[in-house]
Amino acid sequence: MGKRLVLSCVVFLGLLIFTACGNGNLTPSPEPPTMVPTTASDSATMPSPTPIATVPPTLIPSPTPSLDERFPLTVDAEIPSDMTRSEVETIMEESANIDNEVTEAMPEDMGEVIREGLFRDADAAHRGSGRATIYLSADGNTLLRLEDFSVTNGPGLHVLLSAHPDPKSRDDVRDEAFIDLGNLKANMGNQNYEIPSDIDVAQYHSVVIYCVPFQVVFSVAPLNPDGI
Repeated sequence: MGKRLVLSCVVFLGLLIFTACGNGNLTPSPEPPTMVPTTASDSATMPSPTPIATVPPTLIPSPTPSLDERFPLTVDAEIPSDMTRSEVETIMEESANIDNEVTEAMPEDMGEVIREGLFRDADAAHRGSGRATIYLSADGNTLLRLEDFSVTNGPGLHVLLSAHPDPKSRDDVRDEAFIDLGNLKANMGNQNYEIPSDIDVAQYHSVVIYCVPFQVVFSVAPLNPDGI
């Protein structure tokens, strides 16, 4: 009897222990790792982190503007010795911003067309359009007439008859014979220019609008003896 009581007590205590340990999981929880403080001597022996090099962005220089970008009106100009290109460009710009127009009727006695042509641009900054016609009257007088005419304005523009068939530069104008018919009356509109009676117009093959002070071709009308 006494043995049975002792055995029952032992079984009861076993059940209590089993329940307390989580249904039989008797594995103890792992202990947290021990944190060992770093000493000054340890820090001295540890290598410092390598800094990351910062590469500055590559700066691409802006392209230098070309001469015709900086001075479009004077890229082909002859610059006087007492002036700078910038000063001449300013004069050209001021003139280009002013438009003058004239309207002249053609004389009634002008009948026969000797030569004619259409104005073209000299370049992107000097533009021209319209018709140039040389007329011969019954009494032998010759007249140059510009019709539906327009050109970039400029300082000291003159109307030239040139022996060159299609001049593109001042050298083309100066290397061939030419006749100066005087100041351009206006940069827009119909206008007449008398040609001296002793001039043989057959020797001249183009009409040139020319800037005399700075020797720049503004517009050219190649003349065609057979019409346009």
